[in-house]
Amino acid sequence: MSVAGWRLFAAAFPSDEAIADLDAAVAPLRSTWTTLRWTPAATWHLTHAFFGDVPEERVPELADRLARAARRHPVVQLRFAGSGGFSRPARATVLYAGVSGPLTQLGELADSCAAAGRVIGLVREQRTYRPHLTLARAKGRAPVDVRDLVAELYGYAGPTWTASEIVLMRSHLGPPLRHEPLGSWPLTGAATPRP
Repeated sequence: MSVAGWRLFAAAFPSDEAIADLDAAVAPLRSTWTTLRWTPAATWHLTHAFFGDVPEERVPELADRLARAARRHPVVQLRFAGSGGFSRPARATVLYAGVSGPLTQLGELADSCAAAGRVIGLVREQRTYRPHLTLARAKGRAPVDVRDLVAELYGYAGPTWTASEIVLMRSHLGPPLRHEPLGSWPLTGAATPRP
């Protein structure tokens, strides 16, 4: 019998102020959109890379690679702004809050996190990085038309927050869903001027 590994991802965590502001904007919508399973604000994060099930003995190697990545990247100033739906708002399985800020810099950080897993054989698929915070998922398998929700959150712009570290997290799918931090590394790279 095979034992599944630890379900791991690398992430940034928004400030308490950013979470509280977004939570206040979303709170009035939850009770009227019962076709969605809303994620608890306590679990909100910005995923840089998902590693899937990782054997426990590989975790130190992954941690070492993420620490190296953190030393190459500066802190990033971000904010949550607007919303959308994957794969598209008319037939969405995920409702998300958008992210604004230096997205090229954020994408480079995410690429480094994914590369940390790839180098040791953990990340096999390469996807285009689309920074977002998952607010809700469709209940069951049927997509939901969230265009009205996206329109209601269109003008949302939360407070600026600083992504200052890479956090390696373990998901416990539950119920209830729980995230356990396994390590974190500060972003200490020098900022590069952008033209």
